[in-house]
Amino acid sequence: MRHVRGKAFGLTILLVLLSVSVGSAARVKVGLIDTKRVIRDAKAAKDARDDIFKDIKEKQAVFSEKKAAVMSLSVELRKQKETLDAETYREKSDALEKQLKELGRLKEDLEEELKEKNVELTQKILQEVWQIVNEYRKDENYTVIFEADKVVSADEDIDITGEIIEIYDEQYKKTASE
Repeated sequence: MRHVRGKAFGLTILLVLLSVSVGSAARVKVGLIDTKRVIRDAKAAKDARDDIFKDIKEKQAVFSEKKAAVMSLSVELRKQKETLDAETYREKSDALEKQLKELGRLKEDLEEELKEKNVELTQKILQEVWQIVNEYRKDENYTVIFEADKVVSADEDIDITGEIIEIYDEQYKKTASE
């Protein structure tokens, strides 16, 4: 299936380039953008990730405190096993098991929240980047701009990722100072 998509993508590129070159005498200008690099290197993306991780780290600290408390209870219960009567030991053991389950759910919730926030952040950044790319394409008279990870081989001269990161960061500075 992936091979078929690759052929379809290649055919689409060929058709676009042929239709542009046959349809007009205008020069075809092609660009590439590496959105993964934008997400990784742009200051706006880094700051947004830092904000998310700050929130998650605070929640992980709470989780760690709860985990330490549950582990402490577990150690205490093992120490008291010989001195407690069967009923008291069972009650404390059941309570500990309940806390362990709650701790497991809390961990799953934190992991899920991190995934969701990461997806939301990535979508937000991509939406902003694609707006910038579209404006850049119009301003710089590009015929087409492709995502770099969909292209097998290309000249480095058509990579516009650095320019897009600069524009994105400049826009971020302006909105951050307002």
